[in-house]
Amino acid sequence: MHTENAARRAGGEPVDLLGLDGRVMVDGVDVRCRVPWVRGRTAHVSMAQPAGFAPGDRVIVYLDLIGRLEGVASPLDATSLELAIVAPPAKWERLRRQFSTVAAMAPEDRANLRGHRRIVPDQPDVRLTSTDGVDTPAQIRDLSRSGAAVTSHIPPQVGSIVALNSTRGRVVRLLDGGFAVQFLRLLPLESFGAAHAL
Repeated sequence: MHTENAARRAGGEPVDLLGLDGRVMVDGVDVRCRVPWVRGRTAHVSMAQPAGFAPGDRVIVYLDLIGRLEGVASPLDATSLELAIVAPPAKWERLRRQFSTVAAMAPEDRANLRGHRRIVPDQPDVRLTSTDGVDTPAQIRDLSRSGAAVTSHIPPQVGSIVALNSTRGRVVRLLDGGFAVQFLRLLPLESFGAAHAL
């Protein structure tokens, strides 16, 4: 099985040592996994149980702090594989920055983000766009990489898809004077902070 030291040497390419947990979709069931390193567009995936992937199988991994990865499997043994990440250029560039950012983080900073630390944005005013295209003003109460609590005089229906400026999400519950929304994808790790603009 490949090791992190071997990954450092292989091909002389830069290696991001992530050590992140996640889950792999196997026949519709989540299997726990860990990604110790990424080299270029290749991620090493170690699974908690045999998964039965064959060479060339499409694989989906949901990785802590990063989000969804898709790629093609090259199995190493029953419980590990190398994943050739498949992503359009813009998404790959975002992933590459996220890998480097996470690899450079101190453990306590990772722990904060793993808990989806909530912040109050510097600019809370947003444009709320409903499914029927109607725009209304709203304010962000607090924000995490995965969602937000929003103040709105006309809260949308639970389960509906809305946009906060250009960021789309699903309404998951109503609050007193507003609602909570879960974003359809995590906000970029490298730009998340109080100054983040949706």
